[in-house]
Amino acid sequence: SIWSSHVLLASLALVVSAAFITGIYPGVYLSRLQLFNALRGGMVKLSRGSQYFRKGIVVIQFSISIALIAGAFTIFKQLKYAAGKDLGYERHDILYLNLFDLYNREFRMPDQVITLKQELLRNPDIVAVSASTGLPCEIGWSNIPVWEGEEEGENPFFYRMIVDYDFLDLYGIKLEEGRNFSKELTTDADDAYIINRAAAERMGYRSPIGKKFGFDEKKGTIIGVTQDFFFESLHKPVTPLGVGVKNDYFWSYLSIGIKGSNVQQTLDYISEQWKKLVPDYPLNYTFIDDRIKQMYGEDRQLSKSMNYLSMMALLISCLGVFGLISLSLRERTKEIGIRKVLGISSFGLFRVLAREIMSVMGIAAVAGGVLGWYLSVEWLKNFSYRFRLGPEVVIFAAALTVIMTLAAVGFKLIRSMSADPVDSLRTE
Repeated sequence: SIWSSHVLLASLALVVSAAFITGIYPGVYLSRLQLFNALRGGMVKLSRGSQYFRKGIVVIQFSISIALIAGAFTIFKQLKYAAGKDLGYERHDILYLNLFDLYNREFRMPDQVITLKQELLRNPDIVAVSASTGLPCEIGWSNIPVWEGEEEGENPFFYRMIVDYDFLDLYGIKLEEGRNFSKELTTDADDAYIINRAAAERMGYRSPIGKKFGFDEKKGTIIGVTQDFFFESLHKPVTPLGVGVKNDYFWSYLSIGIKGSNVQQTLDYISEQWKKLVPDYPLNYTFIDDRIKQMYGEDRQLSKSMNYLSMMALLISCLGVFGLISLSLRERTKEIGIRKVLGISSFGLFRVLAREIMSVMGIAAVAGGVLGWYLSVEWLKNFSYRFRLGPEVVIFAAALTVIMTLAAVGFKLIRSMSADPVDSLRTE
C-alpha cells in the first residue's frame, strides 16, 4: 500500500541519517581532540553546546530505534491477530482445485465434475467435496441485485456466488436465520438464496426470510441468513453477499475436505483421480489456509522489512552510544579516579557513569514511544478489523532498546571502573 511504502522510505531515510551522524560526529570530534591534546598537553572538555548536541544525537538515534521496533511489533501482533481470527468458516484441512483454467475444456462440463466428486468421496480420508463459483476467501464475482422494497435508483454491487448443496456444510458456515439449501426441494435450484447479515442490513431487512431477492433482474426467495464471514482480508469490512444453489453449473472451484491424517496419501489419490479425467493437464490445488496467508503477503513483506530496519537502527544506535560514551569516559577519567580513591562502591560508580545515558534513554523512550504509537495507529487504519493497540507495544520497544544499550556500553563502563585510579589521575 501507499502507506506501507511511505513507512519504508521514511524509516530507511531515518536509519541512513542516523548512521551518517553517528559516523561523522565522533570521528570529527576525536580528530580535533587529538590535535588539541597534542598542542595543550591535556584533555579538552566539550563545550555545553557540544554536550547538548552529543546528547541530541543519542536521543534521535534511540527515538528512531524505539519507533521502528514499536512499529515492527505492531505489525507482528496484527498478523498474529489475523492468523488467529475466527473468519466464520473452516480454513484447516480443506484444499481446492482451480477449474477456471479449464473453461474451454470438456472437463468443465457438469457431469464430469459430478463424476470426479463421486470418485473422490470413495476415499475414506476425504470427508466432503463441494463445487462452487467462488471460495469463502476468494469470491471474485459481483453483480447488481434486485430485491423487494428496493428504492428507485439504488444500484449497489453485491458479491455473488453459486454453490452446490454441500458447500455451507463443508466450510462450516453457520446460519443465523432460516435454513440451508435442500436437495429435497427442487425449487431451491432456481429460486432460493442465502444472504449474509451485511446484505440484510444493506437492504434494510430486520427479518429477511421469505423476502424476494435475486440477480439479473430475476427475483427468488431468501431462505437463510449466514453470519458475516470474512471473504476478503481484514483490511476490508464485510460486504453484502448473495448465494444461490445449482445442481449443475460451470464451476470454477472444487473444494475438498480431508482428514488431518494420511495427507500425502490423500493428495496422491486426488491426483490419480484427476489424471483419469484430465490426463494432459496438471493438477492445481491450494490449501485454504495457504490462500489466506497469501492475502497478507504485502503485510508479511512489510513486517520483514521493518524487522531488518529496526534491528539496523538499533545496531547503529548502540555503536553510536558506544563511541559517545567513550568520549564521556575520557573526559571524566580524573573524576573516576578521584571517586575510586574516595571509596565509592562499584555499583555506585556504575550508577554515576550510567546516569547520563539513562536520562537520555528516558527522553528517547518518550519521544520514540510517541512516534512509534503514531506510526502504529496510522498503519492499523489500513485494517477494518484489528487488535486493540495497548501500551505494551511501546514498553516492549523501550525495554529492548535499554537492554541492548546496556549490553553495548556495559563492557566499556566495567573496564573504566576497573582501571587503576593512580593511572586515571596521571592522565590529567
